Amino acid sequence: MRIFLLLLLCSASCVTVAAPLAQYDYARQQVLALPVGQQQDALNTHALLQADSPVARYYRISLSYALQAHPVKAVQRTAPATPPLTTPTALDDLIIDRSLLLALEPFARVHLEARLLQWALADDLSYQTRSEQLKPLLDEATDKQWPRLERWATRLWVQAAIANGDYLTAIMQIQHIAGTASALRTPVDAFDYPLAAAYLDMADAFFYLGNAGMSLQFCQFYNQHLASDPLRVAAGLLCQIRAHTSDGQYKTVWPLLSQLNHLATAHQLTSVRVNSALASARVYLHKGNYRLAEEFAQEARFHARHNELAFAPWHYAYYQIRMQASLGRGQAADARQHWQNMMLGYNSLAQVQAPGFERIKQLVLEATLLGLEQQHQQASQRYQQIHALEHRQKKQFRLLEQLAAFTDEISRQQLAYLQQQARLNESQSRTMTHLAIFTSFFTLILLILLVRVFRQKREIERNVTYDGLTSLDARWFALDKIQRHLNSGDNPGCVVLLDIDHFSEINQHIGPIEADQVLIQLARLFKYQVGNNNIIGRYGGEKFVFTLSGYPLAAAENFVEDLRCAVNRMQAGRDARFSVAKLGPIHFCAAIIEVTARAKVDIIMERCEKQLYQAKSQGSNKTCSYGGDLAGQL
Repeated sequence: MRIFLLLLLCSASCVTVAAPLAQYDYARQQVLALPVGQQQDALNTHALLQADSPVARYYRISLSYALQAHPVKAVQRTAPATPPLTTPTALDDLIIDRSLLLALEPFARVHLEARLLQWALADDLSYQTRSEQLKPLLDEATDKQWPRLERWATRLWVQAAIANGDYLTAIMQIQHIAGTASALRTPVDAFDYPLAAAYLDMADAFFYLGNAGMSLQFCQFYNQHLASDPLRVAAGLLCQIRAHTSDGQYKTVWPLLSQLNHLATAHQLTSVRVNSALASARVYLHKGNYRLAEEFAQEARFHARHNELAFAPWHYAYYQIRMQASLGRGQAADARQHWQNMMLGYNSLAQVQAPGFERIKQLVLEATLLGLEQQHQQASQRYQQIHALEHRQKKQFRLLEQLAAFTDEISRQQLAYLQQQARLNESQSRTMTHLAIFTSFFTLILLILLVRVFRQKREIERNVTYDGLTSLDARWFALDKIQRHLNSGDNPGCVVLLDIDHFSEINQHIGPIEADQVLIQLARLFKYQVGNNNIIGRYGGEKFVFTLSGYPLAAAENFVEDLRCAVNRMQAGRDARFSVAKLGPIHFCAAIIEVTARAKVDIIMERCEKQLYQAKSQGSNKTCSYGGDLAGQL
């Protein structure tokens, strides 16, 4: 009888609790549904939310978080003109302490949401530790069948994964909630994971991973999802522009930029105009037109300052573009000044969506600048940092590039079907959007399982594509890329074949392990000096092959001599393993072939081998060049 009475009392208390919680949820929705300028006043004057109770206190904290932290994140992606709100409660004061959590324990769902918010506000621990803390909260939401909290926990994890360069985890986490993600936006999106946000996060993860093609597909999914809100339309256009620019699809970019400018003008969206100008500047940077790149960057800064916008999100991008343009012109002093301003802008950002991705870009720019300033030792150190950071990304990318090939056709079919349905019925379009993304994610799951089954085959293919020791392109892969480059007829330049002198003696004196380290460090140096615009691979043994696009023969010969000087400088540095002091300086022989017309790569390499043989027959550290006509030897 006593147990029965306890159960009865518990049941009664649960009934009385349900109504107030629903009222708190509704009150929060009401506040978040208001225009931005009215939300804070509504929070401060809402009788229920200002009540003196643990639940009311939590909902006040959650609303303060949503009104401050969530719009800041939107600024990073969609750049709305409205700056973050200033409220009586600063983010630093948003504390969910132990006493509040204890008071919320009778309200299980609110208690879990409060712990999730506590996790979101506490970012002073390592990514691994925070992931370990978040997983049981996500599992609890799943076990108790609270789909909104499950989606929000997933969103928090995805944001943390992207911020820490763990893009594969972000992609895998998104696919887990694909089937339950809401296709409609609601006022409580700050505590949920709507489909639109999942699309953009997926596009970001693929882009940062280096797969612009897959990123573009999710940009297009996003564009088919919500086309009524001008800021979200702008976000979708910017997403597509970024992917097309990365792939060099400039003819496709211009109409998208035109749409973006028209949207900014029609809706008086200054922030979109600024982002459009920055996007145009990046296109011209990719094309090598530094004058127009700087003009569009200056236009972006003008619009931001003229309209008294908070320029911090664009200050960093502006000086980054200016620095890249100065580097392209070879203006070291200007580039150094822009670098300093760029880093000041970066440090002033309240939030950076993908610090790992930005760090690699910064290191590349700094290494290029140091090379231009003849500070080669420091430049080499930056390159080694780049290599270490890219190693993790490369492993993630090689897995996902397999998925891209499989999902390309099905994604295209889903998009076509979605467009057809959209013309028939808007309501049905939303349903088909949901179905399309769910089908795509379900396909991803199956394909990931398939890839795991064939991981041995994938490992073999990867080893054939990339040299396992130096991480350069393998011989056949490099030659295939060179052939495609030559077939394009786009400023072919020269092909260079290098052979390290007396490497067998080095191997005998210091042993194969240390000799491998010599090859690894030489490969890093060669890759850095050759740059990202050229192709470089390990030809076999101690031989390396690379292109010098647009270089006439004399310039290529000068480049090879500069490369010898770079090797000497590196040997004079502090790395004893590389200097191999007992053996003296390391030299190489080189063959340079000037290609002025289309030719088969095997003909070119045959000529390289002959020239290299001549060079080595003259002694060590020699170069033999050939500038004859290879045309007609197809």
